Amino acid sequence: MKPKPIVVGLAMYALVVSFSLSGLSLSVEPIGGTLFGVAREFVYDQSVSTNYKLSELDWRFQPIVYYGVDVKLTTATGLVAEVSGKSGLSGRTGIMEDSDFQNATYTAGGQEVKTLYSQSDNYLERALLAHANLGYRFDAGSGFSITPLASIHYMNMKWTARDGYTQYPIATPSQTGYYYNSSGTLVTGDLPAWSSSLPETPLYGPAVIYRQRYIIPAAGLEVSYTPVKPIEITASIAYSPIVSAQTVDDHVMRQLTFTDTFSGGTYLEPAIDIRYVPNDRFSARLGASYTMITGLVGTTSWQNDGSTSTFPDVQYLAGSAGASTAARGGGASFNAWDILLSFRVSM
Repeated sequence: MKPKPIVVGLAMYALVVSFSLSGLSLSVEPIGGTLFGVAREFVYDQSVSTNYKLSELDWRFQPIVYYGVDVKLTTATGLVAEVSGKSGLSGRTGIMEDSDFQNATYTAGGQEVKTLYSQSDNYLERALLAHANLGYRFDAGSGFSITPLASIHYMNMKWTARDGYTQYPIATPSQTGYYYNSSGTLVTGDLPAWSSSLPETPLYGPAVIYRQRYIIPAAGLEVSYTPVKPIEITASIAYSPIVSAQTVDDHVMRQLTFTDTFSGGTYLEPAIDIRYVPNDRFSARLGASYTMITGLVGTTSWQNDGSTSTFPDVQYLAGSAGASTAARGGGASFNAWDILLSFRVSM
């Protein structure tokens, strides 16, 4: 049965009246800040051992400078709704380190033996971060308030590794990485281990393009305390055991693309803000938070188009065209400190 128009009209009227009686407060807060951290991508070979790390790329950003806006709606009854968005400024943000572990052997400390290493300048192409919160604020007395929150977070980051150098140990013709013999037995490799004293062979042009995209539903808790006006201190934490993510790694010179999909992992973000509130319409905030996304292991697919790429001073002949998919063949993580400064104007 379709609802009668008069019923819909009365419901909408009641909703508008209840909000107006609740006393809506809308604030718009310009944001500026920096992110310091590292995004990591992993290639695993589960046939060697659980999560054997065949390759690791560390995309370090020190820092990403961003700008954004935070819009917050509150009612006198305690309902809180917030939407925030940030955009990073493109440019060089640090270095990218690429390490390979091709021997399927471990050091005495249980770490994979590193056999190849390269380093490039890390350029940010895109950084979009957004979240939406919905919660209810309870007055706990003595200057305290508590707000349980439900939220959803979105992150979309893209970097390009350019120039730099490689440090590859010189192997003899008989030395090779690990392989499986005709009977299916693992034969460990005997490639020379990497050393920081190895000569550096320069690279030119773009080498790798990497993208991470996250969608994270989370639950959180926010505790605010006003020790003395006009100072307000807020501590919060958000957590999720459900991280949906996709990463794309384009090895430009090799004409090789890896695509990973993840569902699972852990997201954790503690934060603290100190806010100066001289009156009801204006406030300034200094905040710090730490974002950790870890435990992502998922399906990886690779595609090689088999073509030849030519860059200034470098020509690379790609391998034969082909494609493949490996379960639990890839991984990712993200760790970052966020320092922000903002100003709020309420209406």
